[in-house]
Amino acid sequence: MDMMVIGKGKIEQIQNEPLLKHYFEIFEEVLSQDQRRLLIIGYGFGLCSKI
Repeated sequence: MDMMVIGKGKIEQIQNEPLLKHYFEIFEEVLSQDQRRLLIIGYGFGLCSKI
């Protein structure tokens, strides 16, 4: 199964899909433990100008 959560309403999309909801619950549980840190690496589009 391939899934992608994009755009508006991400919380609703995750809550309506049992597998994603389960993964999110695990994610929250792990992050709520002591001595946990999260590294987020992202990217964006639209900040480049034409040269």
